[in-house]
Amino acid sequence: MKTIYKYQLATGLNELETPYTKILNVINQGRTPTLYALVNEKEQNKKVKVYVFGTGWDIEDSIIENSEYLNTITDGMFVWHIFIQK
Repeated sequence: MKTIYKYQLATGLNELETPYTKILNVINQGRTPTLYALVNEKEQNKKVKVYVFGTGWDIEDSIIENSEYLNTITDGMFVWHIFIQK
């Protein structure tokens, strides 16, 4: 059986331990970037790095090369870009 979990994200690096099987979406929920994932509670947790960068921020090449783009969300005048480690 699978369940949908949500994970609130901060700007910069977020290190999660989760038994996710699929990332569903990242949205802005109540001014907080929130990642929704399909998880299998019977699976072991995986360590995963999720990054939240603002427009105009410097991002290390190694992060971009080893990550996958998930989504862009807005919060008023702020625009956030979310990446997950491959």
